[in-house]
Amino acid sequence: MSMASPAEVRMAGATPGDAADLLAAVIHSRQTVLPKRLDHPAPDAAQLALILGSAAAAPDHGQLTPGAS
Repeated sequence: MSMASPAEVRMAGATPGDAADLLAAVIHSRQTVLPKRLDHPAPDAAQLALILGSAAAAPDHGQLTPGAS
């Protein structure tokens, strides 16, 4: 059983406006971590699948659908 992240817990009961505000705060607070500074814990297989699935579903700057050529 995986535990929900603090952001997921806050978003679970949030109104759409609150969720949008929280999402904007998370996006704007992110930081770059250089590969040589990456350390454990790494994402497990389920988390990695969610990350890659989310990335594959995100539209690109050309407004193409995922998988379009």
